[in-house]
Amino acid sequence: MKQIIEILLKILDALLKPIEVVKDAVTTKTYRNKAILINAAKELGVLEWGNGSNPKVEKYLDHGARGDNKNSGLKDNTPWCAGLVAYVLETAPGIIGTNPLENIGSTNSLMARSYEKWGKKVTNPLPGDIVTRYRSGINSGFGHVGFFLGWTSPSKSSYYCLGGNQNDSVNISTYKMNKGSNSGHSMFRRSSKHVPITLDMENELWDLANRIINGEDVSENATVV
Repeated sequence: MKQIIEILLKILDALLKPIEVVKDAVTTKTYRNKAILINAAKELGVLEWGNGSNPKVEKYLDHGARGDNKNSGLKDNTPWCAGLVAYVLETAPGIIGTNPLENIGSTNSLMARSYEKWGKKVTNPLPGDIVTRYRSGINSGFGHVGFFLGWTSPSKSSYYCLGGNQNDSVNISTYKMNKGSNSGHSMFRRSSKHVPITLDMENELWDLANRIINGEDVSENATVV
């Protein structure tokens, strides 16, 4: 009888123990613009070194230079805004594919304006879209590229851009939509593989961008749909 009671007590103890839930490393499903924002925000604060060259910026340059030079060896005094964009696109969290060029994909170029032909053009940008602008004239080939975060005012005359090589660092800067004939005329692009964006997605992107602008940590594990 005593043995039976002991067995019953063990069974009862096992039933009353809290169940341990093993959480998978991937916790949510997300979509391309959200994945881009989360990944880009991780790079905020990276800057050029005054003495020597920052290996992190060199990594950006290597990602961007794949199409121009397979083994770049470039240092952080090289214009690197397109390098950051390439790095963010090719390493965005949860993208399926072992080859970096199989995920969201960059233009594999360090020319900022190469992104004028990336994805598809959009006229009503959302956070996470790529934004390009030219400088020294539209035919110069020179420009800048980064990630659109939002408008600075209801007039939509200027916007927040999360980008690299902005005062030698990854930061959030503001740019005018059209600065004049010699500089400006911003163009917005979105991944052509992006799933249809719902109103809930739009609201989430605006909220996420505001959190990034306000300096909040938005990192998370995600798989892209």
